[in-house]
Amino acid sequence: MSIDAWIAHEGLENIKPAIRLNTQMHPWPIEKADALININMIHISPWESCENLFLGAQSLLSKGAPFFLYGPFLVEGKTTAESNVTFDQGLRHRNKKWGIRELDAVKKLAETHDFETEEVVEMPANNLTVVFRKSA
Repeated sequence: MSIDAWIAHEGLENIKPAIRLNTQMHPWPIEKADALININMIHISPWESCENLFLGAQSLLSKGAPFFLYGPFLVEGKTTAESNVTFDQGLRHRNKKWGIRELDAVKKLAETHDFETEEVVEMPANNLTVVFRKSA
């Protein structure tokens, strides 16, 4: 995985290797983590995968731990760029359960799993990084 290549390239010894994780499988192959990052997944999977992602994160992370989501989002029903309209249509054409997610819906889901939205950061390529923090 590319994250492991970067860890090796930088000579980091305080980061464990990435693990392959299917959010549909429980329990996850890890019992605890200090942080969680998810990149470009929730728009290319069914909504249930997003729900299971937060369920797993809830059991994995301790109070105060960060959870980062990166990818395209709809904000108040609108995409952050016209190119994302075409991207979303293509996703939904390939699988009706896929598509760019509404940021407010993801935030509400996060709240039901003891996460507070800490920050939303605009990123290159019309993506957002959403930082959640475990509240309980």
